[in-house]
Amino acid sequence: MTGSTTVIPQDDGAGHPLLMEYGLSTFRDNQTVSIQEMPERAPAGQLPRGVEVVLADDLVDCCKPGDRIQLVGVYKSSGGGQGSRGFQ
Repeated sequence: MTGSTTVIPQDDGAGHPLLMEYGLSTFRDNQTVSIQEMPERAPAGQLPRGVEVVLADDLVDCCKPGDRIQLVGVYKSSGGGQGSRGFQ
């Protein structure tokens, strides 16, 4: 599991400054973790595959590094990667 870091953007990418309106903002608890398949289930001679997962709300801090979990959810690619067009 990776620790979550808070980064507040200072501009909108086009150079226009962003201002935080605390009374009108909604904040959400989230955490990014890295999960990988169990080594004993990986194909012989291959390293276990892994994927980063974003946990939100009540799922944050539900597991710690080294825990064996079963994750059920909907896979949504965030795109990126080397030469990847991403999924929509």
